[in-house]
Parts: sequence; C-alpha cells; structure tokens
Amino acid sequence: MKTPPLPRDMIDAMAGAYERMLERAMENSKFAADRTNVLFHEAIDKAHERAIELNEISREEADRIAAFLKRDVEDAAFYLHETGDDLKRWLGFEKEVFSDHLLHLFAQAADQTTLALQELAKRAGTHYVTNDIVAPGILVCTTCHHEVHLKSATSLPPCPACMGTHFKRKPG
Repeated sequence: MKTPPLPRDMIDAMAGAYERMLERAMENSKFAADRTNVLFHEAIDKAHERAIELNEISREEADRIAAFLKRDVEDAAFYLHETGDDLKRWLGFEKEVFSDHLLHLFAQAADQTTLALQELAKRAGTHYVTNDIVAPGILVCTTCHHEVHLKSATSLPPCPACMGTHFKRKPG
C-alpha cells in the first residue's frame, strides 16, 4: 500500500525544520572535542529535542526529520570518503542552484563524520523511500532508473516514470 503524498505546506514546513535541525546540530557539535559520527548523532538528537521544545514540529515529525538528517549526512560523508569528490558532486547540481548556506552546513556535517567512515563502509548503500524528507540532489528510481532532480530539501515524490517508491542517490 502506497503512502499518500504530503500536502505542499507540510512539505515546506518539514523541509524548513530539516534545515533548522541541521543548523542547530552544527551549532551543538562546534563545542565537541571528539567529532565522531556518534557525537554528531547526539548533536542531531539535541537539535531534535529543541525543535520539540519550541513546538516547531510534533515529536513524530522531529523523529522522522532527525532520522532523515542522520541518513543524509552519513551518505554524504561516505560519498566524500569513497570518491574524494566535493559535496556538490554528491548533490548532483552546480552549487549555484541551491543555498550556499545549506551546502556549507552539509559540508561541515559530512566532515565531522569522517572519523566513523569505517563503520559506514560496511553498509551497502543508502536507500531512500517516497515521502522521506531528503537533501537536494539527484535520486535514481531503483525500479526503472529514472532520475528525480531535487533542488532543495523536500519530500521525495514517487517516480514520475513508474510510480516506484525506492531510490538511491546518483553517484557523481
């Protein structure tokens, strides 16, 4: 059974919350002496709790966004580690297409996770599912290989070509 798409105003609110949570996590992690993946996850968890305290989003929404954010930062860090490319190749767009601020935050977050990349290397690859909130970039349908271009953090739509719901990030 397919999950119904989220209304546009909810997508915008979730995408905004995603970016605010990333900003807060980066702020929380600035003061950590040990910048491992585990501590960055703790920084995201603190940002998650702050969003709930401020009544910006519900606990359920905060849980989902924190999980999406952890997934995206780990995926970006893994890509940077494996390829040596820069972050704009992971995103799949020229940097002028999206916010320099978002690019900067993701670059910082991905850099902080590099100490834990041996653990991440054990994973085969990150999968994305329709209605997840995802970072900008190009995602490829695992069913028909159609590319979906996302220019901002947003809810992942079903594949427009086959209505598939599972994706992988396109390698740079």
